[in-house]
Amino acid sequence: MTPKPSIHQKKVLLCVWWTTAGIVHYELLPSGQNITAEIYSAQLDRVSVALHQKQAALANRKGVVFYQDYARSHTAKITRETLARLQLEILPHPPYSPELVPSDYNLFLALDNLIRNRQFRNREGLENKSI
Repeated sequence: MTPKPSIHQKKVLLCVWWTTAGIVHYELLPSGQNITAEIYSAQLDRVSVALHQKQAALANRKGVVFYQDYARSHTAKITRETLARLQLEILPHPPYSPELVPSDYNLFLALDNLIRNRQFRNREGLENKSI
């Protein structure tokens, strides 16, 4: 049995990078697209540029401490090479941790407040909303 395509809403993957000062960069992936190591590495390049533009004092420190989980796209060779090239230090994350990081909680709460009770009829409507 397969679900009827018309009864399920289309989902879009939102990728967000933030610091304690706020959101640095976000991207909406095309509908149905998953994160691969190549996509993630390209995103890291764009995040680095955005970080230098928006929070230069942080980016110009000795090094940025980057927090991510152990998803396959985050641990692939191409990603490790990109992180090394960008000089991003990785803060270890406990594997299989059921806990949300406090910064995740704050981001998700703010995002929930921003989009609560809103419906986006199409991708363009979602992209035109400011996060």
